Amino acid sequence: MVHTRRRFLMGMGALAGVALPVIGQATTTKPATPNATAEHAAPPQPKTLNADAMAAIGLLHSVYFWLKNPDSAADKASLIAGLQRLSAIPSVRSLQIGVPASTEQRDVVDNSFQVSELMMFDDVAGQNAYQVHPLHQQFVAECAHLWQRVVVFDSQLV
Repeated sequence: MVHTRRRFLMGMGALAGVALPVIGQATTTKPATPNATAEHAAPPQPKTLNADAMAAIGLLHSVYFWLKNPDSAADKASLIAGLQRLSAIPSVRSLQIGVPASTEQRDVVDNSFQVSELMMFDDVAGQNAYQVHPLHQQFVAECAHLWQRVVVFDSQLV
């Protein structure tokens, strides 16, 4: 099973043409400027997942956001900034944030959302810890006014 997960994740990364980052306790951040506050500090920088870290990933958390003001660049930027701060939660192994791709329109493609995020966790316990973490609760309190709809897909890797 470990090798199947590793092949799946490595294949997904190869198809996307990106290295899958991992963000968590061991990440580093850019030094803050003397006038910077913790609230405005740069988000943690991603690290590339090695094969062992890739094998440990067991749960994908995909979230799609439809904004109340879909044409507002400021609202989109605020949501993305809020999502970036979630990478500091220790159980979040990887965080990717996206916007709809300009792919071919087909009946099976729904690109009506404005922002998406994909998080990776070791397991359900890690995702549960994320849900109750103060940074996640703060994100919801500060950003919920921006969206009109949220859809979540959680997948256990096989």
